[in-house]
Amino acid sequence: MKRNIRLIIVAIITMMSLSSCASMLPARFDALATNVERHGDNYTIQQWERKNDKFKALCHEYKEHFTEYTRSERSRIHNSMATYVKSAAKSGVVTVADTVTEIANQISELFEDAKAFFQSLGFGKNKE
Repeated sequence: MKRNIRLIIVAIITMMSLSSCASMLPARFDALATNVERHGDNYTIQQWERKNDKFKALCHEYKEHFTEYTRSERSRIHNSMATYVKSAAKSGVVTVADTVTEIANQISELFEDAKAFFQSLGFGKNKE
């Protein structure tokens, strides 16, 4: 019995920690975008590659948990993405352009997925 209670407690703690990670994503995007905006002009190619890897990881996490975010959180993430893209474009580093293109494609897939989801619920269909 004690073992079952411990397992339940561990499961609850795990769920709480996972949900708090998802809620931290907008802040993590903000921090990355702000850092790149302030210091990107001085980055080396290797620093940009590390930032791009981090950006890709954040975007992947966003894509995986897209439906869990409120409209406000999604807007905040999109603003941070735009700040990152602007700073990356300003740097002129080729790897940044490749990453931005890849992420833009993923974002458009997210919106297509969301559109399909709403259509499956009966929204946005033509009435006959």
